[in-house]
Amino acid sequence: MNVNGRLVEAAVVRVLFTVTLTVAIFDETTGTELCRFPVIVRFDDEFVLCVPEPLGRENILCRITAIDCTPTLNVLLGDMIELEVTICKEIQVEAEVKLEVLAKFCQPRPIIPLPPERGFECPPFNFPPQCPDLFPVPNCDCQAVVNTLVTGATVDILGVPEVGTVQLIADICPNCNPGASTFSFTFFDTTPLPTTTPVPVPEPDIPGDQSFTLRPVSISPPTCLVQDIAGIVGALTATVTGTAVRTFTATGLQEQVSYTLTLVENPVPGLPDAFILTLTDTSGVTIFSATVALVPDAELTIQDCVTFPDVLNPPTIP
Repeated sequence: MNVNGRLVEAAVVRVLFTVTLTVAIFDETTGTELCRFPVIVRFDDEFVLCVPEPLGRENILCRITAIDCTPTLNVLLGDMIELEVTICKEIQVEAEVKLEVLAKFCQPRPIIPLPPERGFECPPFNFPPQCPDLFPVPNCDCQAVVNTLVTGATVDILGVPEVGTVQLIADICPNCNPGASTFSFTFFDTTPLPTTTPVPVPEPDIPGDQSFTLRPVSISPPTCLVQDIAGIVGALTATVTGTAVRTFTATGLQEQVSYTLTLVENPVPGLPDAFILTLTDTSGVTIFSATVALVPDAELTIQDCVTFPDVLNPPTIP
């Protein structure tokens, strides 16, 4: 079928609408009803619809949304009554699907009317009541991915600088879903502290070996900002907080800590990115911090998420 100058595959659907009207005749002088009888009116129409296989006639929904009936004359023409019947009809192709939609309500485009001859109008299109406290679930302002291994990184352990290798693998807010974030952090202590230097609790069996892995128990939705941080001007940052379990490699001993993880993307393509990780104990004392500023650009990415407020309140174009 040729549609707007293009050959497309479409279905021509013939629809028969049947309406049963009740006609009442009154005495114009007294207003007394003289008789009442039903009248069946049929409308035959054809429509071009998209009904791809395996969809069929059972997927086509037809209904009449409103009816208006007006006599064209106020007198009988022999045994006949001339009526003008107008219907509002809806034709829709339906199929069961499951969608995750980021959208806003829209109204059907109104018909461009001819000069009205009478006051009949189709009923308004109303949306059902909403439950904004239950749905939609707020999504993230941004999402971030990092997979990096940096050697020769200087970290701070209880105020004592230490050099080692750090590995961070994180997927923050994938598909803008705040409940799907994951990350893991590993510190490989390549220069153990001297045995005379106090070591953090729990004390490893191998003196000075501070290697550990960090697994989060909870991850907050990211806070996304543009700021000057880690020596980068105008960086896009994504910060998450929560609690985690730190496991020492040498002993297997574990402790629960609080953390703040900030991913930093350089606005200049090709220049190194960064991340900042801070751990505090249950008393709020900082027990570990690392500012790793030599993350290859390809190994850390932060992207903006389109949120429901963005859709409901789109920016205006001057």
